[in-house]
Amino acid sequence: MDAPIGAMGDGFGERLVLEEKSQLGRWGGCLLYLLMIPFALLGAVMASLLLVTAFEVCFGLQAQGAGGFVCWSVFCLFVPMAYYLYEEYRSRDFQEVALCEGRLEVVGGAGDWRSAELLDVKVWPSGLSFASDRGERLTVRVVTEDHRKAVLEGLLPRMVAAQRQVLESAGEIRLYRDWRPLGKALLRALLVGGLMGLLCCLVRWQLGVFCGLSLIGLMLVPLLRDFWGAGLILTRTGMRGLRDSAEVPWSEVESCWTGDYFQEVLRVGTRRGVLTLVSARNPLVWALLIQELRAAEP
Repeated sequence: MDAPIGAMGDGFGERLVLEEKSQLGRWGGCLLYLLMIPFALLGAVMASLLLVTAFEVCFGLQAQGAGGFVCWSVFCLFVPMAYYLYEEYRSRDFQEVALCEGRLEVVGGAGDWRSAELLDVKVWPSGLSFASDRGERLTVRVVTEDHRKAVLEGLLPRMVAAQRQVLESAGEIRLYRDWRPLGKALLRALLVGGLMGLLCCLVRWQLGVFCGLSLIGLMLVPLLRDFWGAGLILTRTGMRGLRDSAEVPWSEVESCWTGDYFQEVLRVGTRRGVLTLVSARNPLVWALLIQELRAAEP
């Protein structure tokens, strides 16, 4: 069976500082996100023009109604893009983030100190993303692989053990499909596709429309394919899809892996097919739990 990561550690024995920022660095980050607002607006405009052109070709949208539709669609696209940038800035607005005995210790921008219990950790291209029991998300830039490995080896076993206790007490764990990654993926696709369409429009507007819409489709199709799986049910004896009646015994589970760049998708290979889940938390937690349950099968 495929192992998602290497051997896990026993946890943290001391305080591990993940990222520190100076006051100047915080202000620089704020300025960077402010400068990204015009690019978000430009992406919303281009994505709206691509949609209007597609509607004109497919549904014969009248030219006199296109202007108002463009303005409304730009507003509807730009507002969530700006909110997404604001949430990303909030997740990085701190002076110091450290881990101590499985808890997240944060020194805020105003110098206030707070501690929270960690619920989830994800590995992103920009670093590590943490979710706490206070409902906040923090993203840190981890510059060394040793720090990244130490965080995963310290936190993932705790999370897996907690879910194992839930399974033992309740008899099953129901994992439901999370829709939030689809919204984020749609915003990313519209922004990137809109900017690509703008560049290609410098050559020819038909080329811009084709390239923009093609890029949006290429970015969304893989995730839409994974959304066919409504969820998973894990029991002591096996697992099944949320809509399935037949359970797959643990002895028939062949592999499990996370196949998404932002660690949101879990795929479990069985002798009867592949089960997928777009997870609200790091799918490595479920992959490790499945691995433990599979190994315990006589």
